[in-house]
Amino acid sequence: MTLSRLLALALLVPPMAFAQSSTVSGDFSVEPPTLVSLGFEWRITGDDNRTAKVDVTYRKKGDTAWKPALP
Repeated sequence: MTLSRLLALALLVPPMAFAQSSTVSGDFSVEPPTLVSLGFEWRITGDDNRTAKVDVTYRKKGDTAWKPALP
């Protein structure tokens, strides 16, 4: 394969094909609560294709059943 064909192939392959898809956890911080909500921020790196998601569950102290939170 010639150099010009290799260069053409490299330009045709989208950069996202080589994106990292595993994440590394970073700092986790808790925002000041309000009367109706809680806020959290969790820094991550490595999600180059931006497809990471987090599923959150919660329960009231003393309850045994976990409930899903909003996405």
